[in-house]
Amino acid sequence: MWRREPVTCSFALQGANGTLDLMMTLQYRGRATAVPIMAYRARDRDGRELDGVTVHSCYGSTEGHLALTPGENTDLLYLRGTDARLTADVVGEVVELREQPRPENPVTRAVGVDDAGNELPSGGGFTHVAVGNPGSVEAFSRVVAVALDSPADGPQGALEVVVLTPQPIAIPARTQVVVTPPPDAYAAIASYFGSSFVTVKAFPAAD
Repeated sequence: MWRREPVTCSFALQGANGTLDLMMTLQYRGRATAVPIMAYRARDRDGRELDGVTVHSCYGSTEGHLALTPGENTDLLYLRGTDARLTADVVGEVVELREQPRPENPVTRAVGVDDAGNELPSGGGFTHVAVGNPGSVEAFSRVVAVALDSPADGPQGALEVVVLTPQPIAIPARTQVVVTPPPDAYAAIASYFGSSFVTVKAFPAAD
């Protein structure tokens, strides 16, 4: 009997104004939160697979760190390999999918803040990260900082991805939590302050 795939993938090499490049949209048809392990493959403009290019997830979906909520989800990707510039498309495959005990896991928003808790402009430095949960139930989240390159043309990709929350953090409903990154993680991303655009991203995390 024909069955619809539980997760379908749609890749955007370059984002619209105000959005990041190399975004994968994951449309999840389940009724409760689930955790995939994804495998991604790069292809050139003729649809040929680029064997020398590896595709990685800033949100750890290839290691089972990203939780999908029913409906539309996003995964921020980055490419490595000498032929990465030839990438025109990325296809995704669900290697494994497991449901989580929690039926909901709201999407949270992360912003960089200073020592006083004031929000700082996106792209620059920060001292802490404020993670807000606008949902009506508790959220589990992870936070990463991504330093982006500045290519003359083509998509903007990650130079470095630094995990700021070694373990998922619980954020009560309609609450904001301030996260202080571990010293080694902060030092790793702070080395890019002033020379690269640095963005902080929160994503629904596996339990």
